[in-house]
Amino acid sequence: SCAGIGGVLPQYGGAVGFADAQVCEISELHSNHVERFVNWRQEEEQFICPVRPPLDATDQLSVLEGKGGMCYLRMTKNQQAQYQWHYQGHFPARKQNNHAANDPRADYELVKLMKVPSGGIDSEVSLGRYCSLAELAESPRFCVMPAVHNNYKRARDYAAAIAESLVGAATDEQTVVETVVAPLSIGATALEKSVASFQANVTEKPGALRRVAQTVGYTTWDKLRGATRLAVSSVKYVAARIKDTVKGTSRIVRELDGRYFATDMAGDALFAMSYQAPLGADNRTSNAKQRFSRYVVQAPCPDFDPALLFALRRRWTDVALRAVREVFDRKNSFRHYILSEPSLHFALRGEAQRFQKGQGKSLHSWYKPYAAMRWMPSASRGSVAPVLSCSLVSSRVLGIVPTTTCQPQEVCEKVDKSCMVKKEALVSQQAWFHMKDRVLQGVVSQSVTTGKVNLRDLSSFQINLYCGQKREFGALGRDLTSLAKDVPFERCLRDGVRKNAILKAREPHTLYHPKEVVVVAQFDELPVRFCKPSAKSNVTQERREGVCGADAVVDTGRGLDQHVAKLDGVLHEKDDREYYMGMHAGAGYPQATPDEVQLKPEDVLEALELLHEP
Repeated sequence: SCAGIGGVLPQYGGAVGFADAQVCEISELHSNHVERFVNWRQEEEQFICPVRPPLDATDQLSVLEGKGGMCYLRMTKNQQAQYQWHYQGHFPARKQNNHAANDPRADYELVKLMKVPSGGIDSEVSLGRYCSLAELAESPRFCVMPAVHNNYKRARDYAAAIAESLVGAATDEQTVVETVVAPLSIGATALEKSVASFQANVTEKPGALRRVAQTVGYTTWDKLRGATRLAVSSVKYVAARIKDTVKGTSRIVRELDGRYFATDMAGDALFAMSYQAPLGADNRTSNAKQRFSRYVVQAPCPDFDPALLFALRRRWTDVALRAVREVFDRKNSFRHYILSEPSLHFALRGEAQRFQKGQGKSLHSWYKPYAAMRWMPSASRGSVAPVLSCSLVSSRVLGIVPTTTCQPQEVCEKVDKSCMVKKEALVSQQAWFHMKDRVLQGVVSQSVTTGKVNLRDLSSFQINLYCGQKREFGALGRDLTSLAKDVPFERCLRDGVRKNAILKAREPHTLYHPKEVVVVAQFDELPVRFCKPSAKSNVTQERREGVCGADAVVDTGRGLDQHVAKLDGVLHEKDDREYYMGMHAGAGYPQATPDEVQLKPEDVLEALELLHEP
């Protein structure tokens, strides 16, 4: 039976994080039951035993698993060691239960039982790790499922996307290997439950769901995961994956796997979820014994989907890091200025140019898809450019001849006796440029990878990265522009790596550190589609059936296709009578885009290969 924690344990009635928690008693234990025991020193041993034989661990966990939408408070191994709560079920000759209380704490984590097999205390139980009660109460944005925009319409598409995200990362980013490790703790059950949860919100026949769950959950996923690895037949395929992988991806995947999934033996898992409170003696008889209640603490978590959270964070963490890397690779001259901003902002969009050739019945037209992005300074997200400063530096050639140079040389030049910012630097710092990263191209323009151009498939969105302490984010809503206005982004990252290491070394058993530094990547849609018919085109026709389709707004300026001219050459009639008809720029969220994802400071630094720089 279960009851509100405030009624059973009054001290938790108003405690942080315990408002919705319930206590479920699983056993009552008495001291010196059935009779007292004296050891070889003639000392009375303090022990307690269940009044009635308890359920087997797997049976008890199965009962708890059957309570849909519930999570259970669990101690980690470090917390069990810290508070001296040790399971002795694997050693029958040892004392099994101590004559002591074990109180639940807000820093313990909530877990969901994903799969409980039969087989006794040694059978392996799969768990989904949610959040500590303290973090859920104080900083829920780091626990709850973010809003997902432009979500999948069919369960089979959803399941395929989740399965694709769960494919493991390369074991070694420096060498070519023939296997790719899949996350070790994620089973078909978690995937099937995630698909079932999605199915509850879409219209699709139940039979189709069963086929999807069985096919993806047991066939596709088993092929992806195998026993512990995904076998890859082509070394070239693996080499391509490694070459295109962001630095630190393998570490990030392992950490996300450990963050959302765990396995434990049934006996250990039940014990880690069990707490103990003294009830005192009932005093009904002269030899009344001290009583203890063994119980679990449950709290509702109906929306917790560990497989989906893992997939979203893995995919969109990768997208955010690739975007940062792409800007740094293409805007090498402005690295210093980008990192000196308090936050980072990038815009990405899918594009398509339309070309036409021939006349009459031989008329042929086609689209050429692209994907572009640009960096936007923090001030008003692009309305004000950062000041590019130059300085005159004196030095001596060979230690003898005095000379002066303008620094930094990438953006500065010497004019007469002063330093000036290069004109091309001012023009190019915020200009659109075409992305080389194939993964980013596929995010905003599926046509780049599929070859089939549908203007409505071209999307456009903005990535905003903020750095700060968890407690600072917890007090803010969607608008994070007030965070650390005077702290450069790079300094926040570097200080965060150092401070986080100190926090976790001092308290390895603590799961939630309010002062932990994190990076939040937010995703905002750019809702307006733009088009620009060429001078050679019929604007009315282009609006009806060409580049201005899909409700695009005609761009009257000169900047929409400025970056395309440099890539493709002259944008007018060519010698072979091929005509450039105009360009379309997409809008709206890419498919299944979350509001935000959380990163670690070292994720960004490692992606930029700056983690080990002084």
